[in-house]
Amino acid sequence: MYLFLLPGVLFLSCSRILSNDIASRGKPEYNLYISSVVLFVGIIGNLIFIPIFELEGAACATSISYFFHLLLTVKTYNKFSNNTFFDSLFIKYSDLIDIKRLFLEQSLLFTNKA
Repeated sequence: MYLFLLPGVLFLSCSRILSNDIASRGKPEYNLYISSVVLFVGIIGNLIFIPIFELEGAACATSISYFFHLLLTVKTYNKFSNNTFFDSLFIKYSDLIDIKRLFLEQSLLFTNKA
């Protein structure tokens, strides 16, 4: 059962980060719209999968609904940020350079305070 639910947890984790960005841009109502659609997908999925596959079906339906949540959130996020689908979900080399730079700046600030 956990193997069926694990991808959904990953999908939801990614979409939560982007959902917070959408809300911080002053558009929290879009998160409500997305969640409403995903609720409908989850209910339909559970009605279909639970009678056939029982507990594993519930886990699959949940993962599928979280996948739809991620797709809709990425699409909405890209609308406001002018990013591509790939840029929204995957780390680029330039992102790693920025992370390294920020880490070094923070470590220098920390050592100067001591």
